[in-house]
Amino acid sequence: WEVPCGCGGRGCVEAVAGGMSSVRWAREQGWSGGTGARLAADAQAGDEIAVAALHRAGTALGAAIASAAALLDVDRVVIGGGFAQSGAPLWDPLRTAVREHAGLKFLRGLRVELSAITHGATLVGAGVLAAEHTAGEPV
Repeated sequence: WEVPCGCGGRGCVEAVAGGMSSVRWAREQGWSGGTGARLAADAQAGDEIAVAALHRAGTALGAAIASAAALLDVDRVVIGGGFAQSGAPLWDPLRTAVREHAGLKFLRGLRVELSAITHGATLVGAGVLAAEHTAGEPV
């Protein structure tokens, strides 16, 4: 995917799998909605364009997660935010892509989970990380 990203790069995960990026892609395909929540609802209701948009996002996100897990040697990834609440239309292709791309033996137990925190997850995570480290130690 050679999609231009707001960061100046091309093909970034956010440019393909982010909520607003998925909305933009769906609108380019003829979908008439305007929000990630509406896109998710329409996908769950079976709208073909909305389903395709979430499939595209889930596939890209799953491949990125598997690659990042291999690079960082992690066995658990937690995804948060509003768009992550999109249900099966996003999560089914995400899980399929993770299985297809996580081929290394040590990744066989890789778990991808939905965060219990739906709003402010980034700030909560940053706070926990900061609390775990004392001043002067590298993070």
